[in-house]
Amino acid sequence: MQVLVNLIQWLFSRKKTVVSITFRPDAYLRVTSRLKSAGIPYRTVFMTMNTPPGAGGGTHNGEYKIYVKKEDEHLAHKAIHRQ
Repeated sequence: MQVLVNLIQWLFSRKKTVVSITFRPDAYLRVTSRLKSAGIPYRTVFMTMNTPPGAGGGTHNGEYKIYVKKEDEHLAHKAIHRQ
């Protein structure tokens, strides 16, 4: 069901360019805080990963994808990768 929801959101959203994919919540928070401080609107899709117990998935077994508008892609990359 979540895949269908994500597909519908992608079809109707103007934010279709992926600028970051991460599996770590701390990396997700770093990227989104930098986009916020730069004033760049974004959309996040979180997909849960079904890993069997003991498979090394850790406590955060999911994937964060962060999308921006195509015309904001360059600015988003500059904001994300600034020192």
